[in-house]
Amino acid sequence: MINIQKQIDYYNENRHVIDKDYSGKVIVISPDMKIKVYSSEEQGYMDSVASLGYGNFFMKNLMSASMTVQNIISPVITSE
Repeated sequence: MINIQKQIDYYNENRHVIDKDYSGKVIVISPDMKIKVYSSEEQGYMDSVASLGYGNFFMKNLMSASMTVQNIISPVITSE
């Protein structure tokens, strides 16, 4: 398992563009900062666990413009 702080920082730094470009979708940001788009959290989670492993990705639901909660799939987040 890796630390997903880099993915969180990448999202926060590019939030306005990402939120606009992927509005209405669920996104997953991988360790190499690639964004994959899904139509549901379940689909994104299952695909990401299969391809990246548990706790190795950042998931964000952009289906609701009023949603401010970040869904982070990771058992451990540490800061260096």
